[in-house]
Amino acid sequence: MRPSMLSLLLGLAAACGGAHEGVRPAPAPASQVTNVTQVSTRKRAPATTPATSLPALPATQRDAVADTLHGVTVPDPYRWLEDEKAPAVQAWMQAQDRVTRARLGALPGRAALARRFRDLYYVESISAPAKRGGRFFYSRTHKDREKAIVYWRAGQKGAEKVLLDPNGWSADGTVSLGLWAPSWDGRKVAFTKRPNAADEAILHVLDVDSGAISTVDVIPGAKYATPRWTPDSRGFYYEWLPTDPKIPVAERPGYTEIRYHALGADPAADPIIHARTGDPSTFLSAYLSRDGRWLFAYVMRGWSENDVYIRDLHAKGGTFRPLVLGKDTLYDVRAW
Repeated sequence: MRPSMLSLLLGLAAACGGAHEGVRPAPAPASQVTNVTQVSTRKRAPATTPATSLPALPATQRDAVADTLHGVTVPDPYRWLEDEKAPAVQAWMQAQDRVTRARLGALPGRAALARRFRDLYYVESISAPAKRGGRFFYSRTHKDREKAIVYWRAGQKGAEKVLLDPNGWSADGTVSLGLWAPSWDGRKVAFTKRPNAADEAILHVLDVDSGAISTVDVIPGAKYATPRWTPDSRGFYYEWLPTDPKIPVAERPGYTEIRYHALGADPAADPIIHARTGDPSTFLSAYLSRDGRWLFAYVMRGWSENDVYIRDLHAKGGTFRPLVLGKDTLYDVRAW
């Protein structure tokens, strides 16, 4: 956790706590409660900072907007707030933010909470390494850094080298690292950058030896992308999503495609391996077997239903077909 998360936790803790620094006293035993009415109506002790010294809540405009649904009039006075980019909405959000921060900042116990959260979350840690082509790739968090850094080394005893350090990608720290995936020969790494710490992402390819990021292999629409490298490390399969602003946000998941990108090729011409489902209630994802023969396509409907399709990439003109459990044997365990 870093400053942005720290502020969130402090706000939540302050909102849940009272004048006793968020520690709620244990209820008295039933034998000690002699006057239920008196106990239940007791007034809370005044806050350390009088409410009169805090800024007032900003006024919120109410419009005379209503819809008639099945003969029933449904008022919708705050519909104007749905356009988050409108200047009036931006001004309203900023005013709300100023008041909220002032009120939360006046609550007691924030300094103690900040120290405790820092002790718990600003720690040194290291991920399990991924071995690719005799090289090891892993991420490490640092007590004095906002974001984790990705490192690599040649062999177990090689010197540790920085591969991806998102802490320097933007002056305000809003550009973050998404997924990263090294090729099987360990010479390339595909990774996603997320501007403004958003879900939207752009996929890039980095050369491990030189540290150079390709100016050709730049793929927008990588919000759902998880690169699956081919065994020869010459390309990868990935999920692609159009960035056309005319597509309604709620319908975008149904536009996801599985594509293949060959290193050095124009991403705009990447072939479509699995077409979009057209169903916004589904999520399409891909997985490639280690030997590069079997390409899986998963069509997920929520968290309870998942259709699995397979395609034999070694077969000419092969297409996706449903995976049949108990019938399809993709691997011979005796050969492991």
